This record gives sequence, structure tokens and C-alpha cells, in this order.
Amino acid sequence: MDNLTHTLIGASVASIVMGRRATGRAVVAGAIIANLPDLDVLIPHDNIVDAMTYHRGFTHSLVFETLAAPAIAYGARFVVPAAREHWPRFLLITWLCLITHALLDSLTTYGTNLFWPFHLGPPVAFASIFIIDPLFTGLLLVAVLFLIFRRGKPDKGFAGHRTLFAAAMAYLAIGMAGHVSVKARAAENPAFRDMRILVQPGPLTILYWQVLAVSDGRIETGVTSLPPTCPIDVTGTLDRMSTPPDGLKVSPAVARLEWFTAGFYGFSTLGKVLDITDLRIGVPPGFGFSYRIAEERNGRYRNIAPRPALRPLTRIDSLFGVYTDGWANLKRCLGGA
Repeated sequence: MDNLTHTLIGASVASIVMGRRATGRAVVAGAIIANLPDLDVLIPHDNIVDAMTYHRGFTHSLVFETLAAPAIAYGARFVVPAAREHWPRFLLITWLCLITHALLDSLTTYGTNLFWPFHLGPPVAFASIFIIDPLFTGLLLVAVLFLIFRRGKPDKGFAGHRTLFAAAMAYLAIGMAGHVSVKARAAENPAFRDMRILVQPGPLTILYWQVLAVSDGRIETGVTSLPPTCPIDVTGTLDRMSTPPDGLKVSPAVARLEWFTAGFYGFSTLGKVLDITDLRIGVPPGFGFSYRIAEERNGRYRNIAPRPALRPLTRIDSLFGVYTDGWANLKRCLGGA
């Protein structure tokens, strides 16, 4: 999720746990601590693919965060009086701010390495909310504003905050239920028979959903809407190259990307270059993240340092395509023209 959302959840967690003992510094500390897992973006990497696939790594692990929480909470004692005066509560705040960051990220398409250092498969991803969701973040923002502007009337401020925070969590729960519902519909759809299926909310909302299905040689995409009676519209069918040509052994960075996508990737050739595409974001033909990984030299492909293979506007066009298809499905499902 975006860092504004993590900030608002951290502030809310600190307020809820501290209750009437909550101070401005304690709430701000919660907001800051909730963003600490994303400091892994400062770790240098050799190429753009490693920078993406190693993000949400060990700093997002429940194991690492549980071990790090006491040290972080102890360090906060020097600047946050509440951390000294209410140590057990502040330790709980620190731990909750860290793990809620990781758990919330695991509800997006790219997931998190929740169980590092244990290698239990690709990042955990139960895609239930888009990485930016204005309604979800808006509920959290108004909740925190209640705390700020109702300081003179703390009872009303706390009540308003908790009501809106609960509404945001209910929205998240609806997204999780939507994931289960859409996955079941996709599994029953003949268009996706004998294929691996991924479902996720559309850009910016849980009202409409994307379906991606892959086999060794084929890609199918579709859209549907949140109501369980809405059908799935198949929006695209493409050939899929699941292995690189010429028996090319891909670089470690590309092999990690194959793992990172949980198998939802495809290779493609254009002239004398070879690309790999993460199929999870966007719709054909404009999937959002594609990387140039090899070039043909003397009749054979040779690995190169991965670099972006798409114009930035292609990603915007791709997401807009999902948006228009999704709203068309929702409108038709609800009886519109």
C-alpha cells in the first residue's frame, strides 16, 4: 500500500492502544514506525528487477518485525515520554504498527515475504485491495482528522475515530470476501479451465475485479464486478511463451522475478531482444511491467542487465483499459444500459 495509508493506520493503532493516555508524540511515533518496513527501498541493488523483487523482503517479515519491535520501542523511549511511562503498551503499539504494515501489503497483488527467513514459496498475496484505494485511505484520513480537530472534546474525537476506523476495516473485509467470491466464479468459468488463476481488485476500487489465467501456452484475462451475480467478461486471449528461446539460462535476477510473480509471467521477442513481462498488472497488450533481459548476438540470445521495456504511458493506458472494462461490466450487471 501507499505510505499515506500506512501512516494513517500507524497513527490509528497508537491512538486505539493508548486510549486516553494517547499523546501527540505517541500518535506521531506510531505513524512513523508504521513506515519503517519500507526503508528497505534504500538498500542498493544491481538492477531494476532486483530492486522490485527484494522490496517487501526481510523488513516485512513477521519474524523480523517481532524481533525488531523491542529495540525500536526502546529507542523511542528517548523522544516519546509515553514509551517510558507506558512501556508495555508502547511495545505493543510498535509491534502492531510493524506487522499491520506487512499484513496490509500481503493483501495487495505483489504480496510480502511474511515468513522470511523461511522459504515457503512466493510472497504471500491474498489480493483484496489495490495498492492505492481512495475510499479506504479516505476513511482512515477522516478518522485521524477526528483525533486532531476534536482534541478539545476527546470523547467525541475517540468515538468518531473508532467508528471510521472500523468502517475502513469493514471495507477491507469486503475486499477479502470479494477475492473469495471472484476466485470461485473464475474457477467455474469454462474460459479458464485447466489454467492457473489470479484474481485482484481493479485500479483504485474493490467494485470491479480482474481475472488472469495462464497455462504453458496461453493467457486469458477477464473482468467482473463485486456483486456475486455478476458474470466474468473475457477481455483478452494471448499466446504465452513460458520459457525463453534457444534454451537460454536466465540470469539470477530474472529467475527471481519468475518466482516473485508466482508463475504469472511471459517471455516475448521483438526483433533481436527478449523481454519478460509481469502479467499481474494491466491488460493485453499493455501489461504494466516488462523488462528487457537478453539480446541476440551471433544467432543466440545473451543475458543483459534488466532494464524497463515499456514507456511509462503504456502502464497508464493499461490501467485505464481495466478501468473502462470494469465499469462497463458493473454497469451492465446492475442493469444499466
